[in-house]
Amino acid sequence: MGDKITDFKGVARQIADLLAKGEQNNLVAVTLKGKGRGFYYSMIDKKPVKVPRKGEYYLLPFEKDDQDRMYIFSNYIFYSGLILLVPWEEIIIIGDN
Repeated sequence: MGDKITDFKGVARQIADLLAKGEQNNLVAVTLKGKGRGFYYSMIDKKPVKVPRKGEYYLLPFEKDDQDRMYIFSNYIFYSGLILLVPWEEIIIIGDN
């Protein structure tokens, strides 16, 4: 924790590969509060993107950003993934993967 990540696309691709292979990992599974879809800032697209709140997400072990948002990974986009910034109060912890 504490490291500044700049290659979000590369990190997302590595996580997507890890999950696709079914390899053991220490990522914590989460979902988002609410129903339907929500807009969250994508670190890869550099803009808000619309994603399903009840999708498959993983909390990343990075420090919160300066607006107190957490980094989460989504394999919403096949084989490449997304890294989103989500307010902590909108995250529901499901458990360890």
